[in-house]
Amino acid sequence: MIRTCEKCGCADQNPCFHPHWGFCYWPSRTLDICSHCLSKELEEDPETIHCVSGMEFPVLSVHQPYALMLVVGKKEFEYRTWKLPAQYVGKRMFIHATLMMDNFDPQFAEENAFYDCMNTAFNRKLASMILGSVVFGESQGPIDGVVAGVQKKLYKWPVKDPIILVDPLKDIPGKQRIWKIMF
Repeated sequence: MIRTCEKCGCADQNPCFHPHWGFCYWPSRTLDICSHCLSKELEEDPETIHCVSGMEFPVLSVHQPYALMLVVGKKEFEYRTWKLPAQYVGKRMFIHATLMMDNFDPQFAEENAFYDCMNTAFNRKLASMILGSVVFGESQGPIDGVVAGVQKKLYKWPVKDPIILVDPLKDIPGKQRIWKIMF
């Protein structure tokens, strides 16, 4: 059954979006009004985009449990072998969760947050979905690092303003680069 908001006309595949609060969701099983219309403040906020149909958003695919760590605010930096392109610095980007990695970054090996996110991602099968969004700052580096046991030059992308979606966007195949999703 496809639900449609009585106020704005949004639906699951055509949600409302606010850059700080994320996508709308259904706050009640019986009320056909989305969360962004139910909140008068969000409904009238000029940053709220009702029904994002036809809009494109940048997405970064990240292996679990790092994707979950990013959107819950437990990871301060994203490490990549390339600089974040200038057009994405300071812009909100969705985080797409891919499958679990076999090799984990040793910097997180002693952190409870790492294991909490790993267990949550595994138990709730949080993969092939958009979990939330973050804002990345300007790349720092290159610095020396290790990826899958191999010494590499890495760039640190500072992570700011994480948002986890109440209702993740599911069954979305990812790509191992920055890509765009069209609604």
